[in-house]
Amino acid sequence: MNVDTTDLESLGTYIRGRRQALGLTQTQLGQRLGWMQERVSILENGKYGMPSLPALARLAIACEVPLMDILRAAGYGEDAHLGVNGSTAEHPTDNRPESP
Repeated sequence: MNVDTTDLESLGTYIRGRRQALGLTQTQLGQRLGWMQERVSILENGKYGMPSLPALARLAIACEVPLMDILRAAGYGEDAHLGVNGSTAEHPTDNRPESP
């Protein structure tokens, strides 16, 4: 997936909205994540770059929302067809051994 500034801004806006809905400051959200307040600010302003999947999962927990909500805000829509094992419809991951 190509990350564009729209995805980063959308994610930042979503995170800011959730943080405010929870009544948290950037510092308090940062504490939940183990991040500095500056990192939260940069993320909310769409300047951080796309966080890794584990970081997005931590954001979901800290913002008290399902991971899929964070993924949608980050530009990973329903059309991404994310599988449980990290595969996509276009590039399935098959970890089964080959038959003889």
